Amino acid sequence: MIAAHETRVIFDMAGVTHADSAAIGAIVRCLTKLKSAGGALRIAAAQPMMEHSLKLTKVDLLIEMFPTVDQAAKGFSGRDESAGQPV
Repeated sequence: MIAAHETRVIFDMAGVTHADSAAIGAIVRCLTKLKSAGGALRIAAAQPMMEHSLKLTKVDLLIEMFPTVDQAAKGFSGRDESAGQPV
């Protein structure tokens, strides 16, 4: 993705109910690679248990979280930044 200059990524977590430490580490590694390429990573629609895990590990302080994919995307496109307030 980075080679194709796709450096603004949204992880749609709507279907993810939980994640172990390896999965959370993979998310952080993705963030690191995207940031080093001048990009960003956002998380959308995290289920309650997943959101709890991200907050417990403080990943929510590194990656913006949004209630929906649409809200996360609006912030990336530059349209109506107020509509994409993080959760």
